[in-house]
Amino acid sequence: MNPTEALPRAGTTLRVLGTGITFLATGRETRGHYSMFELVVPVGEGMVPHRHPAEPEQLYVLEGRLAVRLEDELVGLEPGQTLLIPAGAVHALQSTGPGPARVLATLAPGLAHARFYAELGAAADVHDVFLAGLGLREDRPKAPLDLGRLVEVARAHGIEILPL
Repeated sequence: MNPTEALPRAGTTLRVLGTGITFLATGRETRGHYSMFELVVPVGEGMVPHRHPAEPEQLYVLEGRLAVRLEDELVGLEPGQTLLIPAGAVHALQSTGPGPARVLATLAPGLAHARFYAELGAAADVHDVFLAGLGLREDRPKAPLDLGRLVEVARAHGIEILPL
């Protein structure tokens, strides 16, 4: 079986962990060399602390602003700015406004992230519930928190979710 055949095709958009993710190029199109995604991150939303030992990640901000925690450093990114996250580095991000952040994320080879996003695409409310449970959101999403599933799916794709 071809390892890229189960990946969503370029142009597919999923809502994953509170973020809209459009697959721009996956291992299917790049022969496994890299994957590129457009992230649309609502203000106040983002990605929980995590690391992926096998894949470096390059972020490029198109619109909005991001606060990125990279190891012990907090980095602010604005449109036109980029940040390389080395493989294995602990990182998290949050959109800081004034509107949603639009970000290009490129990972090499990126197959793990593409599969992770594809598998969690149907469970898009997990992150919203997680944030509500921490008191970081005023509204309470309908879906029950399944942090165990998030951690399990991430681990299966070589991504480690870390405590806040």
